[in-house]
Amino acid sequence: MDALKPGLSTAAAIVMLACTAFGVASCPRIGMLSGTVKRVSGITFPVKRLIGIAIGYEDTSNPASQLNQERPPLSDFLFKYEGIEA
Repeated sequence: MDALKPGLSTAAAIVMLACTAFGVASCPRIGMLSGTVKRVSGITFPVKRLIGIAIGYEDTSNPASQLNQERPPLSDFLFKYEGIEA
């Protein structure tokens, strides 16, 4: 499975974890229009995958930062299947 191979998502996760370790917030931006980003940034070489990561300090004074949504319990969507070998 390609999803299990180290690559772009692994690199992004490492960068985001490092941000957290240094007290900096981060947010992945997946699904950007790669053609637009390449044109604006001046990238001329072929790019198959593209991800952006917004990095900065959280604005805790913004009301949106205070939003804490209730989440459903894991038992609502996490299931254990017996007898399946990996």
